[in-house]
Amino acid sequence: MNVDLKKEKTLNTQDASETLKRPTLYAIILQTSVHSLMLVRPMIAQSTHTAWREPSTTLTRHISPVNPPPVEPRHAEPSEPQLLPLIRHDEVGFEFGAGLTPLPFTTLSSALSNNVNQMRRINAIATRSFGTMLYSLFATDVSKYAWLPVWSNSSSKRIVPCPTSLDKVNVNSHDVVWFMMGQCTHCDLLTDSSCTQYCRRLCIKGIHRFLPREFAAAAMLFGYKNATFAVSHGGIELTTGRKPGDKTPKSRPTAHGSVPRPWDQDVPIYDGRKPFSLTGYQQLDRMETELESGDFVLTGFALNGYREKPLIESQTGADRIGFNILFAILLSRPTGRYIDKDAAAVNNDMMDDTPLSVSNHEPIKTTIDVPIDEAPPVERGPVL
Repeated sequence: MNVDLKKEKTLNTQDASETLKRPTLYAIILQTSVHSLMLVRPMIAQSTHTAWREPSTTLTRHISPVNPPPVEPRHAEPSEPQLLPLIRHDEVGFEFGAGLTPLPFTTLSSALSNNVNQMRRINAIATRSFGTMLYSLFATDVSKYAWLPVWSNSSSKRIVPCPTSLDKVNVNSHDVVWFMMGQCTHCDLLTDSSCTQYCRRLCIKGIHRFLPREFAAAAMLFGYKNATFAVSHGGIELTTGRKPGDKTPKSRPTAHGSVPRPWDQDVPIYDGRKPFSLTGYQQLDRMETELESGDFVLTGFALNGYREKPLIESQTGADRIGFNILFAILLSRPTGRYIDKDAAAVNNDMMDDTPLSVSNHEPIKTTIDVPIDEAPPVERGPVL
């Protein structure tokens, strides 16, 4: 009995030693995993080493945590607006009783040379500001708008938003409301004025840097080649509706008042000499007095175009562009006694009055070379 137990123990001991000598399934898996990791590890190290030594092509310099690159300013604004240049038109005005005349203008360098902050502010508003359903005439994209007749079978036109297809223009769309800036030469927008028998009126000199593009944009919106602005009191004329007549059109609603405004109602004038947002200009204080000559103002308006009948049947009538004024905002009131300590800090770009974003950068002409109504007719070939 004891002999059998001893033999059994000896056999079990031999089987255990042989079992230990044979590789188990777990040992095989473990050994394989370790071997694979040893093979992959150099590849990971090499890949990591390559990614660090050869950074992405989007990096312009080596990034080191010890010596980081200088942080560049974000959202840096360009010195000039990045706008598509428009083909320049001859800036021509029409004054009742005087005929064709050059458009009146002023320059910031001469009118505000001692007020650096106001020069910067007016430049920024003209080139980069916008309001709620209120657009800069200077910075507009003319391809986003279309003209429609004010009423059926009429040569008068108005400007409305244009979708991607001209076939989808809504005839019930509201008139587009624009804004531009200038220097006041005459104002009778309130009831206590002496010249409100037929309409309310504001006359401004355009700003030389912006006026050529504003004029070109207005002409292109209507498709006019020989466009003219109405001129009165030494400035571009912006008016309300005229005293009712036989052909007075009905007013059309907009987000900034009816177009045209009634001739016998005041046009709101806001005090914007302190910083404000153009989207909330209606929260500014209303002024109870007229604008003064020399004030820099922002004015909101809707455009209308029409063909003026010629005095002589053989002549071709000129294309007129009118401004239906909706409101005005006082931006600056130069006194002539203001001296800015930082006047010497005005950079050359701001002192330069060269017209911006137009095909021709020459100064605005102060004389009319060939009147439009007296220009020779265009010769046409035979009809085949």
